[in-house]
Amino acid sequence: GWEYSDVAFMVLGDLIAKVSGQSYEAYMVEHIFAPLGMDASTFILDDIDPAMLAKPHVPSDDGPAVSDVFPYSRQFAASNNLFSNVEDIAKFVQASLDRGELNGSRILPAETYDLMWTPTNETPYGAPWSNWALGWWTTEVDACPVAWMGGADMGFEAGAMLCPDENAAVILLTNGGR
Repeated sequence: GWEYSDVAFMVLGDLIAKVSGQSYEAYMVEHIFAPLGMDASTFILDDIDPAMLAKPHVPSDDGPAVSDVFPYSRQFAASNNLFSNVEDIAKFVQASLDRGELNGSRILPAETYDLMWTPTNETPYGAPWSNWALGWWTTEVDACPVAWMGGADMGFEAGAMLCPDENAAVILLTNGGR
């Protein structure tokens, strides 16, 4: 069978740290964020100007309300807790559409994207969660193969859907949900 697992992402983050000799957060800055110019992205809450943080909104009887809890636990960095903005996410998305390169900086070999976007398992969920690849969901939208990733925590949801064949993408960042 198939099961989604945040714990598997945490294990992967720990593996990256152990193999690289850096913290997961430092590795991501050096090998992904800095080369792509993602200067507003971090996994460390203390690195963010509090005035720039969105407040999480959750459902209530009176409509959306600011949550009393800000979801953050540094130990879960590899499975969630990325602090970013739409401009930085757009850089990551464009690098993904360009198979690992942005403005002359390469973060992964081009062939890695074919591997990451090749389904490994069908899921029991149906579209758009039909297939699971390596960290990406894959499906088709209007006959266009798409790869997408997303996440949510209390009061936040985010996602990016890419159609590499059309060099097109949609990014969603919201401080509402769950």
